[in-house]
Amino acid sequence: MVFISDSAGAGNLYWDFYNWLTAVHAPVTAYQQEINISSSNPIWKYINFTPGYVASNVVFFYRNGTVIPSWLETYAPSHSPPYLLFWVKLPGVAAGSSMDVYVGVAGEGTNYYGEYHGLVGEAPQLSPTYGEYDSGANVFNFYDDFAGTSLNAKLWNVSSATGYTVNNGLTVNPGGSVTSYARFSQGVFETYGNITPGNPSASWGGTGGFGLAANGCFVQISDDPANGSILDLSSGVPGSSVWPHWMDRGGVGVWSIIVPSPTSTVIYGQFNYFNTVSARGNPAGAYVFTNPLPIAFTPGGSRGLPIGPFYWVRVRSLPPGGIMPQTLFGSLNNASRVQNLTMPQGVSRIERITISNEPYALKLLQILNAKYLVVEGDAVSYRYGTPYYNLSRILAGVSDLNLKIIYRYGNVSLYEVSGSPGLFYSPSRVYLANSSQIPDVLEQSWYNASDDAVLTPVSAFGNSTPQQLGAMEWAESNAARADILTLDGNPGAGFHLLVNASHPFVLVFSQEYDPGWVAEVNGVPVPRQDHFVVYGYANGWLVNSTGILRIYVYYAPQLALEKLYAISFAISVVILGASALFLKKRLFT
Repeated sequence: MVFISDSAGAGNLYWDFYNWLTAVHAPVTAYQQEINISSSNPIWKYINFTPGYVASNVVFFYRNGTVIPSWLETYAPSHSPPYLLFWVKLPGVAAGSSMDVYVGVAGEGTNYYGEYHGLVGEAPQLSPTYGEYDSGANVFNFYDDFAGTSLNAKLWNVSSATGYTVNNGLTVNPGGSVTSYARFSQGVFETYGNITPGNPSASWGGTGGFGLAANGCFVQISDDPANGSILDLSSGVPGSSVWPHWMDRGGVGVWSIIVPSPTSTVIYGQFNYFNTVSARGNPAGAYVFTNPLPIAFTPGGSRGLPIGPFYWVRVRSLPPGGIMPQTLFGSLNNASRVQNLTMPQGVSRIERITISNEPYALKLLQILNAKYLVVEGDAVSYRYGTPYYNLSRILAGVSDLNLKIIYRYGNVSLYEVSGSPGLFYSPSRVYLANSSQIPDVLEQSWYNASDDAVLTPVSAFGNSTPQQLGAMEWAESNAARADILTLDGNPGAGFHLLVNASHPFVLVFSQEYDPGWVAEVNGVPVPRQDHFVVYGYANGWLVNSTGILRIYVYYAPQLALEKLYAISFAISVVILGASALFLKKRLFT
């Protein structure tokens, strides 16, 4: 049983759990699903990697053979491990449910980009000729790749656009402006390109400017010459703008603005899907979207620098519940051996992909190692006013988690939480992210609480030492899963584990972090620099040993105190014994 507390590390996660549990869930509608295929996937070796035609023999489809619109955004051969990032357009997946789609590969000579032109494709800069196989318009709600040398007059207000150039990409000069005809009040707004660091001689706001803007109302990523790129928000109300939301110091990448709803009081920004920042309006960000706003590229003052080039811009729907559903890959099969499945022409090997919409609140319960959740259905108001929590939303959110109810007494219900990795576990993969960035990892489609762990160099417990950071970075590249064969013990006496490891591994202990916790491997303590914070609250050790290992985890201050008690007791016994002997001699005398 996990109880809500205000502890330094776990307290923030419990508050996140409440916020996500009570979030207003978006209706089930079509959205764009992220699918990441890494080199560890067995299908990888059958994919075509010829420059200009990367993944051109890959197709996504439903069980009936219908091809799913898809768009390859990235091929990252130098990443560890290498990966392909696809986007596919799917119908909505309700909270707590899942759907199956399939990925197929044909021979390397097959070109689905040409066969399903406009339906299956890639980002414009990946094609042999810029934009030749771009399918973004059929995948996203709004899309342009700025191909050619002029703006698309159907998408952009050309008559009012100023100070720009188009040459297989968009560049906007200082004082210029390019805005779309389409207007929006919610969604994910993204562009791939360069938001240039500002000219030091320019005043604040001299450069920057991708977002949504009109009539003095805007939400945009702009450039502060002193601090780098920031998320800036204004409702057009005097004194309502906010500035200090640092994102990145600029450069080429994917810049994102996330607007959860037209009445959102908080707007989010990301660079390369990470380093999330938020901007809260004053009096409220909701005023920004009193009316829908167009997409806008506006560098700002004339003393700044141009922004761009931008190679594409898109609008995608918010994923179900605001979190990208998880992708679970099945086994690789030879297409000739698969029955009851219709496949596109030429497919020779396939994998099933289960799109699972596991609510974010459930992921938080899992990383907190919660086994049970207690919900009271008749909570009353505080004695001195109304409670800050919303009981009806809590009950609605719990129903979305699809938890198994195991006991109910009156209005109190006890639910069982599945999928928690356990008090001790060894993840298959580990990632580095500061406490504030944990949501960025948990919302990724590949994340799984039982297989992954997040090491947090910066948390409520402070910054990691350089030695600890080095151990974390080494673990991220080299650690693998170990099998925990047996476990017994308790926090007072310590825990004894028998572990079988074929590679160095990370051992996670889902108890609040304290440097006083010690892990001994075959009688030898793990070095202090190899003990670090996991998920912003828990303990983790890098164990650089293999074979059958006997691990003893104990709380050193408590053990020292118990030894002190034992010594004190022994001394007391000796003193009492000596006193009794002395008295006996005196009485005898």
